[in-house]
Amino acid sequence: YFHFATCCMSAAALVSVLLLKGQRVQELIGPHQRPLETYAKAFGFFEAWYTNSKKRLATVLALWGCSAVSLAIMNLQLGCHQAGEASVASCLIFVAALAILFVVLYCILH
Repeated sequence: YFHFATCCMSAAALVSVLLLKGQRVQELIGPHQRPLETYAKAFGFFEAWYTNSKKRLATVLALWGCSAVSLAIMNLQLGCHQAGEASVASCLIFVAALAILFVVLYCILH
């Protein structure tokens, strides 16, 4: 089940990135012209927006860290043989796919 979950998360991450790219979100949030920041500065709410954005980033990073730590604890307690022989590589792929999904989540919240 672990490998199936990793495949599903990887596919979801890929589809999410492709959909965001298709919607041209990079033109809204940067990295070059950054019209979202320009808009916030022009209408005087940049500081409040930036503070909230930092809080959301910290929340997303904390959730990702908790997910990665809980996966590591599960593998340590159950042992790789009982956890479906999840290798270190598959755990790293799972955490990487999870990281991509959390980046997508941050782009949505930002």
